[in-house]
Amino acid sequence: MGKIFYDTGDKNEAFNYFIKAANLGESWACNKVGEFYRQGIIVKDMKKAFEYYNKALESNYRTLCYYAYYNLAKYYYLNGYDDIVLVKDEVKAIDYFNIASNNGIIEASLELLTYYVDKYIECKDKKIIDNVIEIKNRIESHSKYNDEMFLVIKCILDKLYIDKCI
Repeated sequence: MGKIFYDTGDKNEAFNYFIKAANLGESWACNKVGEFYRQGIIVKDMKKAFEYYNKALESNYRTLCYYAYYNLAKYYYLNGYDDIVLVKDEVKAIDYFNIASNNGIIEASLELLTYYVDKYIECKDKKIIDNVIEIKNRIESHSKYNDEMFLVIKCILDKLYIDKCI
């Protein structure tokens, strides 16, 4: 029901249904409630968003919402978040991006590609190029891959050429 109300533009009613499902432990709904709080759709509350994203990972249901891993990595662990006293945890961010990426979240794959390209430019460790190639191949084999994705990947990889790494 929440999705139906969301799609028709009634965000308040959608949130009411999402929060009910989230409080029952449904993973997708937990992630959606986190999105509402993070984006300030009803009210902006980054602490509650963090809590609901984590609750999505703790779901007892068989299907986890892997976007929660992506959201935690991108908006909290990669850079830290002072308002909830969360220090940067790059290792956890990359781990969470990998979990999301391995479960079909193409946005996580793009974040990983950017991360590994930047890391290679920073330290010139040739082993990192293997990660770049693996992630690039994962993106190119994804069902959402299209001409727009090709251009996004090209822009990311062009940083290697501009920096004269390759």
